[in-house]
Amino acid sequence: TRASMLSDAFKAKVAATPHTRGWMFQQALSFPGQGLRNQMMWLDVKTYLLNDIIVKMERASMAASVEVRCPFLDHLVMELAFAIDDRFKVVDGVGGKYILKEAFKDILPLWVLMRPKRGFGVPMNEWFRTEMGHDLLLDMITDISWPWDTFNPGYVTGRIQSHVTGKLSIGHELWIVLMLHHWLKRNFA
Repeated sequence: TRASMLSDAFKAKVAATPHTRGWMFQQALSFPGQGLRNQMMWLDVKTYLLNDIIVKMERASMAASVEVRCPFLDHLVMELAFAIDDRFKVVDGVGGKYILKEAFKDILPLWVLMRPKRGFGVPMNEWFRTEMGHDLLLDMITDISWPWDTFNPGYVTGRIQSHVTGKLSIGHELWIVLMLHHWLKRNFA
């Protein structure tokens, strides 16, 4: 969906930038230790954790005047995690913090140990179905100050209409496109 929203001309320009799959692969390979899972963890730390998860946590906690601690991000804990051999991170095809659960199985109740992972979901689908969200998206499509030929306007307009009417639920994709549009407008228009 995201790729179809972008114009072919823009995709060709972006393909030559350093933040492509090749760049990601190089970052993973830059891990000083061994093991595929450790390389994947290293890439997550350098990209997703640093530029996404921590940023969201910081903003949300500050907005609510809450002080947040992240004990698993302490450098000693992370060094230990990276020192653990890959074969102990997934046992019998089951990952999901196996070692941590084993370490605390005598202390924590079973319902805590077996509880599924829960994220901090943002209700993008619902936001873009409100009048204000719909207007934001349509303003983006009708914006005539697009010198960079970024989007495929007909396709994006159709996707917005399908989302607003409930035929699709692509709020996160629309958010990414909207943020890209505003960033390009602020920096290049």
